[in-house]
Amino acid sequence: MIIRAAIWRGTTLDARRHRTVAQCRCGVLLAAVGLVAALAAPAWAHGVLEGSEPAADVTLTEMPRQVVLHFSEPVDPGFSTASVRDRSGTRISGPPSFASDARVMTVPITAASHGVFSVTWRIVSSLDGHLTAGTFAFGVGQAPPAAARSARPAASQVLIRWIGYLAAMLVAGSVLFQAAVLDPGLRDMNPPDAVRIAAIAARRLRRVSLIAGVALLLSLALEFVLQAAILREAAPAGVSAAGFLWQMVAGTRSGWTVLLRMGMILLLLLPPAPRVRLLQAAAVIWLAVVAVLIAVVGGPPAVGSTHFLYVVLPSIVYGMIAVLAAIILPQVPDVRLPDFPWVPPALSALLLAGYSLTSHAVGRGGLAVVADAAHLLAAACWIGGLGALLVVLHGEAPADRAKTTRSLVPRLSRLAAVGLGVLVVTGVYSAWLHFPGARALVEGLYGRTLLVKLAFVLPLAALGARNHLIILRRQATGIAGDPLPPPRLVRAMAGELVLAVLILLIVAALTITPPR
Repeated sequence: MIIRAAIWRGTTLDARRHRTVAQCRCGVLLAAVGLVAALAAPAWAHGVLEGSEPAADVTLTEMPRQVVLHFSEPVDPGFSTASVRDRSGTRISGPPSFASDARVMTVPITAASHGVFSVTWRIVSSLDGHLTAGTFAFGVGQAPPAAARSARPAASQVLIRWIGYLAAMLVAGSVLFQAAVLDPGLRDMNPPDAVRIAAIAARRLRRVSLIAGVALLLSLALEFVLQAAILREAAPAGVSAAGFLWQMVAGTRSGWTVLLRMGMILLLLLPPAPRVRLLQAAAVIWLAVVAVLIAVVGGPPAVGSTHFLYVVLPSIVYGMIAVLAAIILPQVPDVRLPDFPWVPPALSALLLAGYSLTSHAVGRGGLAVVADAAHLLAAACWIGGLGALLVVLHGEAPADRAKTTRSLVPRLSRLAAVGLGVLVVTGVYSAWLHFPGARALVEGLYGRTLLVKLAFVLPLAALGARNHLIILRRQATGIAGDPLPPPRLVRAMAGELVLAVLILLIVAALTITPPR
């Protein structure tokens, strides 16, 4: 028994050294993600209509020759359009043209008449890849009946994105929970208990991650197809015609970030094996190489350009070498491959960074994107960690549940407390960026939605703080006969999780609503 305890302590020290190295490596990888995020130029996130000629709701004496639209940030000419229609819905405009800075769109009018006319515009921001649409009216010899308005996000878009966020939080949170809570907690248990509980926890977390990963892949694909359908003004089943989906994948920020997130999910869902872990590590390093190449050429290059080849060709060569290494090295005798414990957390961080690279923060500069990525990472540690712990505790025998609770809950509580602090700091910073004053919070849809979110965040923070203080106080007493009863603890954590799920629904609406 003494020898076993010494071996266990030695293993613990080795694990701590590995964990320190892993943290350093993850810091380097997250810096590479921040490098990609820093490529965005400061501007307003989510392109919105700043003004038009003629103005909205104006009454003219004669028909203008064109409608000029001014947007808050550059739009993608290949995926942005506008049209002018009369009261019957007949289109009376030609294809639009764009200024050199892509902030101004000019729509020629091909017919002259009197009455009320509507202008409908749909744009894709060249900065964050967001789709924004809206309509306004003007009259010729007749006053228009309606005021200018921006199209609200469809309920289907919000629902699909909500499912995606839930799945992403659960996948990333399960990985981070295992690295920061489960593995250290198991090392402090008796070896027989640790081995038994670890096997059960691994099976359950693997099953949940597979379900959430598939849900995330489906939500990403559906959301992208729905966005393409809105741009094409067609049914979702018809957007694959003429290669339009491929054009969006290859030519828009939203397209290649969808590929990034799908790639990270597929890598995380691969079965654990030395060959797989080597391939995952190579993929993370490959992404860091691509980030450096993109920074060298001055930003994401256009498809077909010379700079695009400078990025693609080295990436293909490195990718082929990495795949060959993953196939050959495990077959070489006497070659012991490292475990790469830092790879799953790094993949999870990159998965969440894929959301930040198409967030409102992109238009506010690299620091805002890094803050948004930290916000999502902290949310995954808290919300996803709670979900992972409940999955591990569900159905356990009473004795094992008590041991698991005593070992894991204090660690998760401390991790959640740090996550809450990061969420508060980054959330306040984001609000400061997007809102010049308190009045802006009540004037627009985005501000009012944010207030609703805060109405749920405050009780969630209070509940989390209450649970955290109770857990630490009970743990600090050291009295074996006064543990926090697991059923009561599970109910408290389930309450946190329910509130968090509702907040994610509001976040899903916020992320596809223009900040102004």
